[in-house]
Amino acid sequence: MWFSDLDRDEKISQLQHIKQLAKTQQWPRIERWATSILFQVLHTNGFHLSAILEIQDIIDHAPHVQQMETMYDYPLIGIYMDMARALYWLGDAAGAFEYCQKYTNYIAQDLQVREEGLTCQITTALKQKKYAEALSLLQELATLANSTKRPQSRITVLLQTALVYREQKNFELADQYARQALQLLEATPAPLPGQYYTAYLSLTAAQVGLQNPQLAQMYFAKMQQARNETLQGLRFDMDALLGQARIAWLNQDFTTAQQHYEALIELYQTQRSQSFSSAHLAQIQQQLDTRQLAYLQVEAKLHQTQSEKMTLIAIFSTLFAMVVSIFLWRLVKQKKQLDNFARIDSLTSVNNRWHALELIHKRLKAMNREDDRVCVALLDIDNFKQFNDSFGHQTGDAVLALFAKLCKYQFRQDDVFGRYGGEEFVLLLNQSSLDLAQTKIDELRTIIAGQDLREHKAEGTLRFSCGLVEITQKSEVSQVLAHCDHLLYLAKRQGRNQTVTGYFGQLI
Repeated sequence: MWFSDLDRDEKISQLQHIKQLAKTQQWPRIERWATSILFQVLHTNGFHLSAILEIQDIIDHAPHVQQMETMYDYPLIGIYMDMARALYWLGDAAGAFEYCQKYTNYIAQDLQVREEGLTCQITTALKQKKYAEALSLLQELATLANSTKRPQSRITVLLQTALVYREQKNFELADQYARQALQLLEATPAPLPGQYYTAYLSLTAAQVGLQNPQLAQMYFAKMQQARNETLQGLRFDMDALLGQARIAWLNQDFTTAQQHYEALIELYQTQRSQSFSSAHLAQIQQQLDTRQLAYLQVEAKLHQTQSEKMTLIAIFSTLFAMVVSIFLWRLVKQKKQLDNFARIDSLTSVNNRWHALELIHKRLKAMNREDDRVCVALLDIDNFKQFNDSFGHQTGDAVLALFAKLCKYQFRQDDVFGRYGGEEFVLLLNQSSLDLAQTKIDELRTIIAGQDLREHKAEGTLRFSCGLVEITQKSEVSQVLAHCDHLLYLAKRQGRNQTVTGYFGQLI
């Protein structure tokens, strides 16, 4: 009864009709069942607030269950998990985490429920960047999987471990655990729904992080192939656009990357604009003002469940009161965050490669005066691999972030600075001669070398090599960077920690 031949709007319309008919005829079980399917359709298509509102109508008669089973109904424990999913995609990870906990503890003796609940808690803890808590929950999940000895549970642990390391930017370990999960999946006759998709998603993200576009493209194709009829909707479409954008960026296909990022932003904005309206808000306020929030009387042995139901309704009231006051603010904030995501490197908080090169491209194309001149440089941290090998990747990341921060604050607002890839950065100094640019680079080198790396759990001196080019006419950014890269190679070959300069078009 999934109405698979109908489009989205027809599904929603018919399910709402069934729900209303069941309510009128006082068929509560069918009303709850229709609500559960309606929630899935709305949630999958990005209507998260509307999905929550549908749940609101059936809270007061949602049944309590002692054990999970396939049922023609919508019990309170199912509502807990759906609330967690909806709040997560609305950006309220803290609220989602609370519902994950309620789900986990609702039927404590059911190991499968506990496994699903712990997985939910790990995901929402990572969203809040609570890595220590996520690792503690991951250990609990691993212990549970060892006790059940189910291969599907072991796969879940491996996939969640890959997710933890992916969120911490440790792409080597993320790739390692995702590969282990994939190997176990191929040996398991009945994997859980979505596990292949999740494994290929993690492998794609890991290879993007490791800057391997060919492998990333291969895993992305397999990720798309793993999308069956249950893995459809905005969330998965956004996963696909983000993967395509990042792979295009790695391949230096900046036009395609920009197109995918713009499509991603448009999809995100469409999702937000569809989820809420002023008229809908007025209707919600009226319903909340006139409706008496009360539960049916239950037997004494279910008093604890009664309390949890009342808590759920209280949280609903609080949620919608907060939505009234902060929704528009959150929409603007989240759009800015997504815009920043498309422009800013997440590790160093400077321009990412795509955005930096786009700005440089525009500046080089805008040169039209005789006295117009700019300098473009590639900067590469010397012997950076030693920081990773000696002190670990987290320390290496801290050193990269420090280098980027120090550079960013030495240049003017109309200069361009961004991460080019790995430990390499790109710089444009606006209205600058070669001599002036070299002086600024030398001053930066002195500041960089004077940093005490012990504060970042490292030792040694931070140094960099530089290839610097002056441009006085309209030029192609790819050719300018090729010239810079040649000079950077000479700086490395001549002993590192120096700048080799030149005029564009005059190779040494």
